[in-house]
Amino acid sequence: MYGDILEVSDSGLMEKTGGCQGPAGAAGVKRLYDISGVSVQGRRPKNEDTFYIRDFGDACIFAVADGMGGLPHGDVASGIAIDTVKNFSEEGLSLFQHEKEMKAFLVKIHETAHKRIIDEARGDLFGMGTTLTTAVLNRNRLYIANSGDSRAYVVGDGIRFRTTDHTQIQKLVDAGSISENEARFHPLRNSLYGYVGGNFVVDTYSLELSEYDIVILCTDGFYAYTTGIEFFSLRDYTHSNHIAQSLVNSVIAKSDDNVTVIAARFR
Repeated sequence: MYGDILEVSDSGLMEKTGGCQGPAGAAGVKRLYDISGVSVQGRRPKNEDTFYIRDFGDACIFAVADGMGGLPHGDVASGIAIDTVKNFSEEGLSLFQHEKEMKAFLVKIHETAHKRIIDEARGDLFGMGTTLTTAVLNRNRLYIANSGDSRAYVVGDGIRFRTTDHTQIQKLVDAGSISENEARFHPLRNSLYGYVGGNFVVDTYSLELSEYDIVILCTDGFYAYTTGIEFFSLRDYTHSNHIAQSLVNSVIAKSDDNVTVIAARFR
């Protein structure tokens, strides 16, 4: 099973729009969602973000990875992670019809990416690491695997879901020691306790989407510079490329990091 493919890791602005159709891509079936991605280098000397979209007739797989700026060769690490997603997507998604199977498939992607990075982290590549957030849209079901602090959101009438960051500061938020707003400016906000290529951690999620839900995958170069109010007007846009571009535009002037956003609009 083959589909439209997009992989981006270069600097500058990248955009791709694809559409996933209904079951088996049957002729005349209403499209269930459209999906687009934008990545901007921003003020960094290079873009260490990488993203990938593969658009099948009956499902989509998409992912973002953010090479860790505090470690060497983050761009190489994020590239390996996304290449792993790409390799697994060649198997297609129609074999995985149940939640348990789909989650196991996503975990295997993250585990394989982790092992590849560890195996290749020799010489000047030693110590490299990356975040990785991978999602599958299969009809009205969304499956997510997350390692690190790149996020997935589901936006309806406001934010109704987001992944949990694997950061020290998230532990403080979960414990009630500080608020989400205080966490945005805390000196530990970028301190990860789990990521691909280091102390490996992966969480999985499964959600049922409602009509007009919007799925966002993004790196911290986006969400660290937003208050969340930008999400409330997303349903006004008629296509996912407008959503992704709008979100990037809302932070690019103030972000000092690479900014990457994938938007999938469920209909």
